[in-house]
Amino acid sequence: MIFQDGSEAIQTPGGNGPLQGTGVLLCHGFSGSPASVRDWGKHLASLGAAVACPLLPGHGTTWRQMALTTYEDWYSVLPPALDWLREHSRTQVVAGLSMGGALALRVAQREPVAAVVLVNPSIGSDSPVYRFAGLLSHIVPAAKGVGSDIRKPGVVEPAYDRAPLAAVASMRRLWRLVTDDLDRVDVPVQLFTSRTDHVVDGYSRRVLLDRLPLVEHHWLEDSYHVATMDHDAGFVFDTSAAFIREVASGGGATQRPE
Repeated sequence: MIFQDGSEAIQTPGGNGPLQGTGVLLCHGFSGSPASVRDWGKHLASLGAAVACPLLPGHGTTWRQMALTTYEDWYSVLPPALDWLREHSRTQVVAGLSMGGALALRVAQREPVAAVVLVNPSIGSDSPVYRFAGLLSHIVPAAKGVGSDIRKPGVVEPAYDRAPLAAVASMRRLWRLVTDDLDRVDVPVQLFTSRTDHVVDGYSRRVLLDRLPLVEHHWLEDSYHVATMDHDAGFVFDTSAAFIREVASGGGATQRPE
């Protein structure tokens, strides 16, 4: 089992417990690392799940390295991780935080999985600023970083302090692909949304609740964007584990109104 303090990839084959036989592919967010979902992975592994979270290319180094990568690079490490989970589990679930939510949905659109879990996912924005990221990248290579939006005092997410605009433009292309293919997500989805989020606006939540038929939605009242490291982390961990266990046992989710 590899669970370290830094940005290293997570990979544990699972063991005994209520989630034995289940594999969970975790996807971290834009400019972050597996550190943002490491405690989540530890919790699921403690219940017997096999867990994998690759370090996305261009992440865990410098923002200048990330500027050289695209969403195709980020996605490329996920199918091999899912293949590894298939060797260590009977049922596979994909989960993601922030942009990792878009990647998780893309996996569900292209690979057979049993369910999706999303924490403050980013699949678009009401802000028009993003449409100019590609043009601006030729003038200003990076903007202020988006990491460590956490309400809990003293908790810091390991993430870049700058957001490379070329990578932002590529993320926007990922958003379009995911939203265009949302009808291909035909498995239960569990969605966690923070009431206060300084990184992701309400666009993603509205689109997902409107267009996906099987969504279990939970509001997070005491966390900002990186809820997996914030006050509501325990609620996210326990509730997602119960959802994954239900899905693996043949249950599902029902849509919950706002």
